[in-house]
Amino acid sequence: MPAARDCNRGFTILELILAGALGVVVLGGAYVVYDAGWSTVGRSERKADLQQNARAALDMLVWQIRHAGYQNLGVAPDRIVIGQANLLVIRGDVQVTGAPLLSDTLFGLQPNQSAICLAPPCLVTGRDVYAVAAAPVVAAFSVVTGVTFNYFDRNDIQLPAPLDGVVAGAFPDGTAAPSPLPGPTTCPASPMSTESCRNSVRRIQIVLNAVDRNVSAGPGVGSGIEQIVLTADVRLRNVLDP
Repeated sequence: MPAARDCNRGFTILELILAGALGVVVLGGAYVVYDAGWSTVGRSERKADLQQNARAALDMLVWQIRHAGYQNLGVAPDRIVIGQANLLVIRGDVQVTGAPLLSDTLFGLQPNQSAICLAPPCLVTGRDVYAVAAAPVVAAFSVVTGVTFNYFDRNDIQLPAPLDGVVAGAFPDGTAAPSPLPGPTTCPASPMSTESCRNSVRRIQIVLNAVDRNVSAGPGVGSGIEQIVLTADVRLRNVLDP
């Protein structure tokens, strides 16, 4: 009878506390492993999205800049209207629309919030725009937080920016699509060239910085802000070298 009474006894308080503590440790460890794995997956997806969006912006820049000077230049040989380190305006039928009128296309960073740039800075492109804060803007990429343009001549000598020509915001002839200011007869930085620095450009290097704005820095696994840098070289297609 005493043995039967012992078998029917319940758990002691100490046994329950130890069992509960062990269960918490096991479940806590499982949660940490699960959370780490899920955070890693989420971070990988965010990085993939960031790379895809940044690559789309870079591909747009490369494709359109390559068409600088395409069609409708008339007597104006200038392919580059403004050539600064962080702002580029090119001339010609950049979108290859077959438009009969001369138009210029700007690429730069919008510093202020707007309807198309909700979280500045944004990479923007617009036609017949000579300052990034001006409208109309036809496209914006909010993941891009920095863009740099480097200019090289036919001998791969880097030209100093800004190049000669129109400065941002200037309208030399008072029209909506100003003609560039005449540059020097030769480019001092390109001794082998007989052209102005603006027309001596044969290759443009693009350096693009992109940041994932949907996350903030934190202590958890995979919570860091994602940043990437992409580069591309664009050779101008519509240049007739001797």
